[in-house]
Amino acid sequence: MNLLNLFGIIKRNECFFSFLNILVRNLLSIIRALHTFLGMEYLYMKKLNLSVLLFTLFFSLAATANSSFRLENGKLLTIGKSKSEIIMLAGSPISADVEKVAIDKGQDGDSVKREVLTYKLKGSIGGFYLVVVTIENNRVVSITSKQYERF
Repeated sequence: MNLLNLFGIIKRNECFFSFLNILVRNLLSIIRALHTFLGMEYLYMKKLNLSVLLFTLFFSLAATANSSFRLENGKLLTIGKSKSEIIMLAGSPISADVEKVAIDKGQDGDSVKREVLTYKLKGSIGGFYLVVVTIENNRVVSITSKQYERF
């Protein structure tokens, strides 16, 4: 994954990362308060701060891993793309299901059109994958993939 793609993932998840930033700052302030209260050694606190930071970074990267799929040719399927962009990049799906999901908002109960496109695609690593792309109101909201031989 090059830096431009990583920057794109981070930009799409700005809300999540701002929440994560606040969470890390609060955790660090709690750790500092415990340090002051309990009188722990400075070196121990540095290790604890580093472990909290690495733990948070690991889970933030794991949270964005399911939001995209890289094709064999290097093209990237990501959340936020339109249905036509996905079809242009990945081709025709194996199956396409259409659902109407009713959302109760009071008197104007508009439904959401949800489409689930299923693909068998060759990924950039490890052969074929079963990729499920969920589209709501012509925008991709979820991409999940599982290696085809691991069913």
